Amino acid sequence: MTTKLQWVSHASCLITHNDYFLLTDPWYCKKAFTSWTVKPPPYINLNFLIDLSKSGKLGILISHHHFDHFDISFIKKLDQNTPIFITDFKENKEENLPCVKALYNCLVDLCSMKKVIEIMPDGHFDFFGPFKIMSLRRPAPYVIDGILLIETDDCFIIHGADCWGINESSYAGKILKQNKPKNKVSIIMGQAGTASGYPLIYDSFTEEEKIDILNKKTHKMIKNLYETSKTFGIDKILPYAHLSYVYFNDIDFFTKYNYKPISGYEANKLINCDKFLEIHPSSIVIPNNNFQIINLIPSLNLLDCFGDNMMPEQIINFEINNTHFKKLDDWINGLKFFINSELEQNKIIEEDIDLKFKIIIHRNKDENNILYENEINFINGTRNKTLKCSETIIVNIINGNIPFKDLLIGYLCKIYRNPPEYYNDMFLMLLNQHSHKFFNCNIIDSEEYEFQE
Repeated sequence: MTTKLQWVSHASCLITHNDYFLLTDPWYCKKAFTSWTVKPPPYINLNFLIDLSKSGKLGILISHHHFDHFDISFIKKLDQNTPIFITDFKENKEENLPCVKALYNCLVDLCSMKKVIEIMPDGHFDFFGPFKIMSLRRPAPYVIDGILLIETDDCFIIHGADCWGINESSYAGKILKQNKPKNKVSIIMGQAGTASGYPLIYDSFTEEEKIDILNKKTHKMIKNLYETSKTFGIDKILPYAHLSYVYFNDIDFFTKYNYKPISGYEANKLINCDKFLEIHPSSIVIPNNNFQIINLIPSLNLLDCFGDNMMPEQIINFEINNTHFKKLDDWINGLKFFINSELEQNKIIEEDIDLKFKIIIHRNKDENNILYENEINFINGTRNKTLKCSETIIVNIINGNIPFKDLLIGYLCKIYRNPPEYYNDMFLMLLNQHSHKFFNCNIIDSEEYEFQE
C-alpha cells in the first residue's frame, strides 16, 4: 500500500500506510494563546480518530508544547496506550527554559498517557508499524521546537511544524542530509502563514506598513521552505499552519488587514517553481503517484464559510488594585535584576538589551486612562520598547489565568518600539523567561472540553 497524506487543519496531517496511521500536531477544539482559532475546522470527525486510537494502529506526533500544536482536550479522549512521539527535550543547562519538559509532563501527568516516547535528536530512528520516525532539534532560540522525520518503504516526509526552513550547516541539517534516502519520493510540510502578533499589534508601524511587513513575512516563509527543498533535494512542499482567524478586543485582525493564507498555486507563482502542492481541507496527497491530489470536497474558498468555532479561554474581568500594583513593581524590579545578572555572566548580547522598557496598564476599553506606568533602563537605554495592555489582561496574568507569552502571541497587548525595525529578540526571550517564572504562569492547560457526539 502506498503512503497517503491528508491535511486535517493547521499543522495537523493524517499519514497512512499499510493500515497504520500517524497524526501530526492535533489542535482541534480549544483556542490557542487565548485568541487563536483554527480555520477552517478539521474535516475529519474527531470521534473517528478517538475510536481509531483503540485499535492500536494510530500514533501521534507532536512537535512542541505550544497549544496550536496539541490539544489537551482531544488527547484526553484518546486511548491511554496510544503512542505519542515527541522530541526528547531534556533540560538544557545553557538555555534554562522553564517549559522544556512542559509537553512531556502534560501528556503524562494531565492526560494520563502511558506511551509517551521521547526521541533523542541524535540521528536514530524509532518505529511504529511501517513508520520509521526520527527527531531533529532546531537551533537556539527554538530549542524546544522539534522537526520530525517520517519514513516508509516508499516515501520520506519532513514534519517541520513551525520551522520555516532548515539550514544545511545546522545540526538538524547535517542529520537530515545523512538520513534522507535518495531513492524515495520526499515531501516537506512546513509553516507558510503568519503566527505571532508581529507586526499587527506593533503601533510603531502605520496600517499600510503592517500589511507590507505581513506580506514580506509570509513571502520569507515561502522562500525559506523552497530553499530548504532545493538544498536537500526534497521533491514537494505541503504548506500548512495557515493561521487565519484571530479575534480579540473586538478586532478580527485578519479581516481588518485582509490577510489570507497563501495557497500552493500562489506560492509557486511567487517563487516561479512547481514545488508547492495546492491543498484544501480534505485534500489527500499520494506522493508515490506523482503527488496526485484527491479533494474529497470542492476546492472552495472555505475560509469565508467558517467563523469563530473553537472553545474560548475564560478571561475573567478584573479591576486592578494596590496589591496588583505592588506585584507589577516587584516584577519590573525582578526583571532588571535577572537581565543584569545575565549581562554580568556574559550570557547575552549587550546591543540587544540596550533599551528602555516601559509597561503601561490602562482602564478596560479606555487606552487613554492610564492606571499604572513603570520604566527601567538597560545599558545606555539607547532604544525604546513599550508594552501596553488592559487591567483585565494583566490581572489575569498576575493570577495565573493567562500565560504571559499570550500577550504578544495572542494579540492581547500593543507594542511600541523605537527604532521600529529593531526586534529585540533576545530581550523578548528573557522577558518571557522571567515573567513565566515570576507569575507562575499556567503553561499547561488542564481544562476539560466535552465533544458534541
